[in-house]
Amino acid sequence: MLEALYRDAGWMAYASDIPGALRGLRGSLRVVTAWDDTALVGMARAIGDGETIVFVQDILVLGAYRRRGIGRALMRRLLDPFPAVRQIVLICEDTADTRGFYRACGFESLASLGCAGYVQFR
Repeated sequence: MLEALYRDAGWMAYASDIPGALRGLRGSLRVVTAWDDTALVGMARAIGDGETIVFVQDILVLGAYRRRGIGRALMRRLLDPFPAVRQIVLICEDTADTRGFYRACGFESLASLGCAGYVQFR
């Protein structure tokens, strides 16, 4: 089920290493899922200390289930336990869909805040 979710999103690095993905899930600060009966249709996870920073590492919804409010519900369930955390951070592809989704969830681009972000991919 998890592999199908990653493959549907095109996240082949995760889909090709499910044992590693499961270790990552176990080490997460919080994981929430969405189901249609027995089918996993969405998942979100956060990493961080839960006090000063939370990083939204993954949020996925199967393509056939998108635009039904599942992603926003996952984000809400993921972040609601951390009302006092000042920095909620995420990195994503820069597309019209992702910009619209994350803005609808209350996120702002780093550039709009006069900030920059850096990443080191390996």
